[in-house]
Amino acid sequence: MLADHLYERFGTPDMAIALHDSNLALGTLAVTPGYAMASSTGMDVTMRGIGSHGSAPEAGKDPIVMSAKFIVALQTIVSRSTPRDHRRY
Repeated sequence: MLADHLYERFGTPDMAIALHDSNLALGTLAVTPGYAMASSTGMDVTMRGIGSHGSAPEAGKDPIVMSAKFIVALQTIVSRSTPRDHRRY
């Protein structure tokens, strides 16, 4: 829609109203100002490795393997440390 010049044709919206599936009790409505149930955070991480000869890979530090371990560690923090209590709404 953006490639089709949506905002040029219809203007920019002042607000967005959306529905999101949640575990609220039947007939309950929750309203919040600003962003809700959506987020985006970015970060840049630089992995620096040390090269080695193919006959002695243990002498180096492979940044691909380091990156994979880092990603798994980050995911584990969230999935194994954060309680899944959705009743806080």
